[in-house]
Amino acid sequence: MKTTTTTIKGLYKYNEGYKFNKWLVSGKWYNEGETAEILYKVVNGFKVGCDRRTPFDLGSDVSETSESLKTLRSRLTDERLGSNKADVIKAFFDRVASKWFTFIALDREADTLTAYKMSADEFKEFIEEFGAYEKSTGRVRFRNIKRERYTEWLGERA
Repeated sequence: MKTTTTTIKGLYKYNEGYKFNKWLVSGKWYNEGETAEILYKVVNGFKVGCDRRTPFDLGSDVSETSESLKTLRSRLTDERLGSNKADVIKAFFDRVASKWFTFIALDREADTLTAYKMSADEFKEFIEEFGAYEKSTGRVRFRNIKRERYTEWLGERA
């Protein structure tokens, strides 16, 4: 696993008063996940774009590096892949196009973006630890994770 922390000072504005899409980047409002993806691409010199319509089994968030990007509130995929967490994880890794998986944490207080780039095996372990299966949607998502818990877990493996 590779960890990088980069300053993002001056690359965004944040509006606490907005209910949704609180992050202003390049004149457009985004949610936290979209913002993390865009800022990650900007600070790493990748082509900027945020196309949520690319299926996980046909492409990657960062095509230049075959990299899938995830954040604290993202889903593993929008597609329903199984009736329990283990089935979803297996189906995901049987079909996923990406070779690398990067979990991104934004820290507004420090004006930083921390990226944890993982192999498929490392990401699978991360999902098993922090992914929650939502019975109502049939999806696995990262939710209700305390920052201290996942940063400690990831830091131990970096």
